[in-house]
Amino acid sequence: MNSHHCPFVTTDFELVRRFLTEMPLHDLIFFTEQVFNQLSAAEKVTYDINRYCSDYSDYEGRINFIRTLLDSAIISMAHIPLTYQSDPRVIELIRSKAYEYYIPIARELSSEAAALTDDLETTPASTITVTNPRWAHVDEARKEESPAIAAIGNTVELLVDVTGYPEGAPVTFDIFDAGTDPAMRIETERGKNEGGTARIQWVVSDPNERGAELKLSFEGSARSKSSGQAPIDLKPVSKMYRAEVVDDEGKAIEGVKVEFTVAGKATIVPTDEKGIAEHPAEDPAVEADVRILWEEGAAGSGGEEGATTVPATDGGEDATTITAPVASNDEETAEDSAKGYEVFLFDEDDQPIEGKKVFFKVDTEEKTVETDDKGRAFLAAEEGASADTAEVEIVW
Repeated sequence: MNSHHCPFVTTDFELVRRFLTEMPLHDLIFFTEQVFNQLSAAEKVTYDINRYCSDYSDYEGRINFIRTLLDSAIISMAHIPLTYQSDPRVIELIRSKAYEYYIPIARELSSEAAALTDDLETTPASTITVTNPRWAHVDEARKEESPAIAAIGNTVELLVDVTGYPEGAPVTFDIFDAGTDPAMRIETERGKNEGGTARIQWVVSDPNERGAELKLSFEGSARSKSSGQAPIDLKPVSKMYRAEVVDDEGKAIEGVKVEFTVAGKATIVPTDEKGIAEHPAEDPAVEADVRILWEEGAAGSGGEEGATTVPATDGGEDATTITAPVASNDEETAEDSAKGYEVFLFDEDDQPIEGKKVFFKVDTEEKTVETDDKGRAFLAAEEGASADTAEVEIVW
């Protein structure tokens, strides 16, 4: 990991220190661990990072670890301009196999950025404060309705107050899932100091699909100074009863009425374009009886024998689902030369369901037919029957 006489190597540790102190702690931890992992086995023994850090979050200890490696010529820091991509000679140097490890620490500077960099370099970190982390809805209506509660998909503004820091200087906002131990960073955004306040806009999200377990927080940082984490309180995820209705090819059936019965009270919810019907659970400890109503008025109450019992869940892809794969609820076909009405029933593995009762109602006539070994229930149409379709109820 020596420099191999790299023309970009800097021996100015104060430049390196400024680069390191501008890092948020979690980035410095990641960087120093990456450097340590590049050491040889013998070097890892001699320069054990634990000798320099009193604890995992020891900021100065990690910087001293890097300084020792630099002073011992174990590593070198290359001061590479961000304009290197336009210079083929620099590109070739960087690609050379002689370099085992390098990191660009310079910035491509416009005249405005150069002035800002001068200000940053003359601003001691000890004078900087980052305080008062807070957030607010961007949407005015939500700001009025729920000023202290956010929901997935809401756009919010994250803010911190900054003092002792140049105007326009960068401020880092890190968003965490505080429901894990330790808190897991899920996103990083950059803002800048404007009149003593730094802010960004962020769309509240759950990238790891943690659902009800998600607890959000954020912090702002400038150089080595941090505001500390502040929570973003989320609207509780409602517990739901959930049913999914698909056909025999696994395709969602939209508009099917699903009856949820809880404590004797029935509520009918149509399936959406994904074949999903959901009903909020007032008491998550109580299960719901669920029935599929293929035609309006065809089914009795959801609590009757044959209903499927489902627990309340958090919803989403991991929720308990009721899959009722049915070929058709009212398709008229032929059996041999006879005309009639038929229904096919299949399980989750697309295997035919035999022996299930299917209730047919044609005009004023009612009849129950069991499915055969092919999962098929067929009701022959009476001669002269006026109805082209039958109302069908599956007795689950």
